[in-house]
Amino acid sequence: MLNMTSHLIATILVFSIATLFFIFNKTKFNFCDLFALLFLLFFNLSFYFTTVPYGFKEFSTFNAGIITYILARNLDFKINFKSKRLFYFFNLAAGAFVIYGIYDLLSGPLDRFASVFKGDESYTSYPNAAADLILLFIFPLLATSVKNKKWIPITIVVLIGFWLTLSRGAFIAFVAGILLLLFYQKKLKQNLKSFVIICLSVIFAIGVYRFDDNSISLQGRFLGGDISAMQSLDERPLLFKGALDIIKDNYLFGIGPGGFSDVNPRYQENFFVNSEHPHNIFLKLASESGIFTMIFFSFFIFSVIFEAFKTSKNRYILIGVIAVLLHSLIDYNLNFVYIYLLFFGQLGYLSKDAKLKNINFARPVLISITVIFLFISILEFRGYYILKTNPTTQNLLELRHWYNLPIKQIYFQQILENKNYIPFSPYALEFQSRYSNHFPINMLLYHLGTPKYIHPALKLEKNNPEALLYYIKIYKSPKDVAELTSVLATYNSLLKVNSHNMVATLNPQTFLAIYDELLKLTPDPKVTTKLLDLKNEFTETYNLEKRKFNCRFK
Repeated sequence: MLNMTSHLIATILVFSIATLFFIFNKTKFNFCDLFALLFLLFFNLSFYFTTVPYGFKEFSTFNAGIITYILARNLDFKINFKSKRLFYFFNLAAGAFVIYGIYDLLSGPLDRFASVFKGDESYTSYPNAAADLILLFIFPLLATSVKNKKWIPITIVVLIGFWLTLSRGAFIAFVAGILLLLFYQKKLKQNLKSFVIICLSVIFAIGVYRFDDNSISLQGRFLGGDISAMQSLDERPLLFKGALDIIKDNYLFGIGPGGFSDVNPRYQENFFVNSEHPHNIFLKLASESGIFTMIFFSFFIFSVIFEAFKTSKNRYILIGVIAVLLHSLIDYNLNFVYIYLLFFGQLGYLSKDAKLKNINFARPVLISITVIFLFISILEFRGYYILKTNPTTQNLLELRHWYNLPIKQIYFQQILENKNYIPFSPYALEFQSRYSNHFPINMLLYHLGTPKYIHPALKLEKNNPEALLYYIKIYKSPKDVAELTSVLATYNSLLKVNSHNMVATLNPQTFLAIYDELLKLTPDPKVTTKLLDLKNEFTETYNLEKRKFNCRFK
């Protein structure tokens, strides 16, 4: 549940339930909530200062997440549900989640367990996100199975799914969680039972793994040799450095939520180093929303954890939260609706044993916040539905007032994708004046085809494949051909292992066009021969990867 529809539905549901709850129920607070509210203040202020027209998924993740935290902490005061039954339900759901994922892994061409995580693109899978979801369940489940043998089969099944994700960062977080678990259990007999259950799950996971015809080399993934795995590992420090450079230039309010992938390329030297996020939750918040947003988020998270260590009776849930937070230092998966609802919900559940107070002014503040968030979510949903079902020029013009909203991801993307919008160049100029650094190259050529706009844009977008294509088209320099053949060779090697799911993106078509343009430019027969060889290799690899994935989805 990464796509826009799931985020829109989640925000409307969370803010609707929260508004009703805060109206009819007293809400208790502790000092951790002060940091949460300050975080919300600075995070939402960053939308006002944003330099990018994106961010609704971040709006959903953090605003709905914090409200979920407050709800989960207060629900227990008025709703007398049985915690054990809720715990059993979640554990059974986790077991079903993993069983489906194992079937999915064995019946399709995926090489890692990902279960139901499919995003906007049918080819995309998210094993690291599946690992985070399991981390939130596995430690209380493991502690329960040690005391109650009935839960051992489900625990082993869930652990099998976890191992099959082959998520190296999640494995490290799991080891840290196990050390905390052993510390809390203390009794040798319980620790030995936990060790036996883990060992059995590893053995069964290896058995399942050997039945998967598309399995990757374990040695290559964990010890080196797998191109995709090594590239992912090598990119992390470069992404961290890019985020730090962005923070230096935009330290107060950041570049805007969801804007990392737009701005990061201009801070990178390597053509292929880019991502939707810097693979670190704190660097993401600091680079996109400013250092104060990151600081207050850190204070909020660590104050809740600190209080939970002192007061909570559910420390096994706390271990799962800590494990996901540790994994978030080298990855970022909170943008999945499943994960952020459970993560923030568990934080709220952990803090319900802390000292809480009634604060008279807090209820109207919370009601005001949730009503505003609900209003924005409904506007987003309305625009999304209209533009998705009937993206006509008339509808685009009727929704021009979206230009004044702080969050305009859906509207912006639909306008750029809609061909009927092209004749309205004055409005393109309006967008370009606000988002000069992020206006797509092809739209600049359609609307503003002058060096005044194109040259700076090409310079800023130097690591964007589409920008490279237009650079070649505009400057037509034969000198660039020899230099670019090495870039094309590198891309071919990464495409062979479908690194970062390249086959699911628009990049292959862009690189095919780059081949064609370069072949027109070069007068040297030797260079032409090399380019043709690279193009043939590219075409064969691309078609093979498409067939491999289409056998599952079509």
